[in-house]
Amino acid sequence: MNDGLKTVTRFALALDAEDYAAAKRLLSDACEDACRGAIHRGPQAIIASYRGNGDAARAFESIDYESRVERGSAVFSDSVRR
Repeated sequence: MNDGLKTVTRFALALDAEDYAAAKRLLSDACEDACRGAIHRGPQAIIASYRGNGDAARAFESIDYESRVERGSAVFSDSVRR
């Protein structure tokens, strides 16, 4: 596994665990994240977006996070029960 794929995997696992501090340390200042038509630039904005989603999920009975990282792509998904 190359270094980039290792970093993406560590990022995905940190997000799944809601370990935002660890996830933030893996992002460069030039990093961008596109989600649902919005672009978040830089570690602070990207982590704030994920943290906001995690905080909103607390209104549900349960939520499961699952990330899959493969060469060339990373898929982040969640399953919500109300």
